[in-house]
Amino acid sequence: MTKVDLGAGTLCQNKIDRYKRYMGEEYNPQDYIGVDCYENNGIDEICNFETERLPFDDDSVDAIITMHTLEHIHNLVHIIKECYRILKSQATLKIWVPHCHSTCAFSEMHHVRFFSLGTFDTFDIKGSNPKHPYQNFLFEKIAAKLQVCKMQFEIKWHDKILENLLNKKPARGERILRGLPYKDWEVFYDLKKP
Repeated sequence: MTKVDLGAGTLCQNKIDRYKRYMGEEYNPQDYIGVDCYENNGIDEICNFETERLPFDDDSVDAIITMHTLEHIHNLVHIIKECYRILKSQATLKIWVPHCHSTCAFSEMHHVRFFSLGTFDTFDIKGSNPKHPYQNFLFEKIAAKLQVCKMQFEIKWHDKILENLLNKKPARGERILRGLPYKDWEVFYDLKKP
């Protein structure tokens, strides 16, 4: 199986712990090909994926994960199109990005894009029509949910309860999140290539 960590960055214990929080013990960094625009620990392929083609054949990848990378990308359409190109049918694209109401979305000077629960509805095959501008690379949205983002603190049991409450009615939860003087939040998207 070919799996890709897009924007892999530095492979450190914090990143491994975060992926394991989301994906469980099934996550093993050795299973993933690390792709980033610069050389670093954990990078297998160097590629400026904002403008270049990803270094994989069409329909050759079984899964892509990308954590806190797409908020740095100006050309989001290009990278989504490239992910679609390299993924096999029924393969998944899992995305974690800072939520637009979170301080971590604005505190990093290299962030150029902001995300809400509905951002990737643009690339969702449900409700599309033949004249949709991205008709040739639409995904099926499996999930979009709010999550506490572990940056400088440990996630507690009450954080998980709040996550669950906000995600019961995500649109309402997102509005509530706007007023919470709380920890950093992120959005998780689970997309599947039809």
